[in-house]
Formats: sequence, structure tokens, C-alpha cells
Amino acid sequence: MTHLNEAQPVRAVYLEELSLKRRMIFAMLKRRPPVPTADPRGTAVILYTSGTTADPKGVELTYDNLRSNCVDAINSLDIDSRQVFLNILPPFHVFGLTANVLVPVFLGASVYAIPRFNPLAAARTIAEKGITVILAIPSMYAAILRTKSTKPDTFRSIYLAVSGGEPLPDSVRMGFAERFGVALRQGYGLTETSPVVSACSATIYREGTVGKPIRNVQIRIVGADDNDLPTGNDGEILIRGPGVMKGYYRKPEETRRVIDAQGWFSTGDIGRLDADEFLSITGRRKEMLIIGGENVFPREIESVLEMHESVLQAAVIGVSDGLRGEVPVAFVIPRKDASLSADELRNFARRSLAGFKTPKRIEIRDDLPTGPTGKILKRRLRGLL
Repeated sequence: MTHLNEAQPVRAVYLEELSLKRRMIFAMLKRRPPVPTADPRGTAVILYTSGTTADPKGVELTYDNLRSNCVDAINSLDIDSRQVFLNILPPFHVFGLTANVLVPVFLGASVYAIPRFNPLAAARTIAEKGITVILAIPSMYAAILRTKSTKPDTFRSIYLAVSGGEPLPDSVRMGFAERFGVALRQGYGLTETSPVVSACSATIYREGTVGKPIRNVQIRIVGADDNDLPTGNDGEILIRGPGVMKGYYRKPEETRRVIDAQGWFSTGDIGRLDADEFLSITGRRKEMLIIGGENVFPREIESVLEMHESVLQAAVIGVSDGLRGEVPVAFVIPRKDASLSADELRNFARRSLAGFKTPKRIEIRDDLPTGPTGKILKRRLRGLL
């Protein structure tokens, strides 16, 4: 050992000379606070809804809400501890908390976190760290797609890329597949459901849908009379399962309005189930426009606008009209360096939409007001007119 000390410019430390035993005994005798206990039905967190269409509400989620949603999502998505996650969602948002914090902890999987989302940093991390699972919102995938320097093989390690939080534009889905060879799978959830309701996995999916209900989650599609609708019909989506929230914080009346005595939660979203139980989201009841007595869902118009090769993202709201009651107004974000005019886009929309559904006005903007996760805040769009 003397020879080693002389050969290396470092000080050798011998374990037998350390007072480890004395320290260990002292640590064992030292008084420690008791391990806290938690009621599975007790409130674990209060998370606020994104407030895209109305004022945010505090959602009380219990320990059991979060635990069950993590376990059921893991089983339904067929992921395990070998996965390497990319964390690009804020943890104060339910999608970020569950998908990028709790799920990896339950799995014992690795996570690489980016403090503030940047598309170039995200792409670089994916390539350098061998990321296998990405759970993000469409606007983040769109931002990565807009980067010019991201190479086609950046995503070669990806096993599962899930898009959730808002509708995935076909332009982004197809753009990712063509440029990077990555099939973006869609999922559906709400803050009130902890959040995952349904998802497409790497192996079980159907294009244009948000997947099948995860384990232990039930879905009903009901009409205006609250009766179940036949398969393939559009109606309001009701959810029941262990992930449904305890309630809205200090808002018992609003809680009773959305959760009935049998535990069914009224989402306010419109959708349909096919014969194989794949769920499609077709609109939102609160956003529904009434144009000349006809019910029109903004998502239908947005989907048509996003089919234009120069459109990256679209958002549609209704504004008052003396003749028709309401008319649709569209806000559009063009692709980078794309040339686009409102008249051109309106003529494009007319080919697929009835005249009363075609936007009366189209605002082309470089960006739009968004929440912390990048979701467009429709309640603020009216102020831009």
C-alpha cells in the first residue's frame, strides 16, 4: 500500500480506519419522525384545470386516484422498467405529473428532464440518451417538426410516442411519420380522471382514434336524454373508474353537477365508440356552435383547415351574428416559411365544409395565447378580434 501511495498523487483512505461502526450505531439510536401514513381516499394533490375555455377549477385527486391510474396505464400501454422517458411536460399539469413523474417511479425507469421545453434540446436529448418513450402534447411535436436541423434518424430509439392533451392535427401526425418514421399514438384524458382515460399503445391502435379505455375504466356515450347511444353514434362521453376525482376543491355544487350518484363523470366532450371500443373525440359540448339552428363542433372545422399543406394548427370559436345566431371564426398558425392567405384558406375549406360551417373570418397569426402546456386558450381568442 505504501508503494501505491507513492505512485499516485492522492491520499489513500482505508475503510478500517473510518469510524463507520460508531456512526451507524449513532444513526440507529437517533430519534426519527414516524413514517407518515396516508388514507388512500385522502386528497394527495389539488391540480387546476387548464382553463382553455373557462376559469380554472381545483381538482382534488386522491392517492388511490393517482396510484390506480399509473398502474392501469402502465398495463394498458405495455411499458416496463427498461423504458427511458423524456420529461418535457410541467409537473404541475396532470399529464406531466402522471406520465413523466409517477409512471416512471412506479416502473423504476429512467427519466431525462428538460427544465423548459425547447424543440432542439428535446430532439438532441432523444438522440443522445436513447429515449424510448415520449408523452407530450401536439404543439410540442409540431415545434419539433418545425426545426430544420433535426435529422430523420433522431427518433430511431423510440418505442412509443404518445400525443395527448388536445387534438392531434393530421398535418403533425403525417409530418412526423414522413420525416422521422415515427407513428404518433393518441391518448385521451382529463385532469378530473387523473388523467388517462384511453390510449393507443405501440401495438394496439387505430388511426384517427384515441385508443381503447385503459384497464378498469368504463366509457358510455349518451344523448341529450342521458340514455346510451348505439355504437358509432356521437354523444357526450361519460367516464367511470378508480381515477375519477374526489371533486372540485370547495365547489360541492359543481362536483355534483358532473359526477352522478353512480360515479359517472360527465366530461363535456363529444365522441363515439366503434365496435371494437376504440374511442374517437369529435367535439366539445361547451364549444359547440349553433349556426342557423344547426349544431356545429369547432373540431370539425379545425380538422379541415389543418389538412391544408401550409397550416400547422387551427383554432375555431363562434362569434355572435344577427342573422345566424353564431358564425365560425378561425385562427390559424401557418407552417414555418409557408405563404398563406385567408381567401385561399377559405376557398380550400369550402371544398369540404357546408357553406354555414366555412369560417366567415380567418385570422392568420404567428402564434396564439397558450397555457403552460402549450394548449391554445380559446377563451382569450375573442379578445384578439
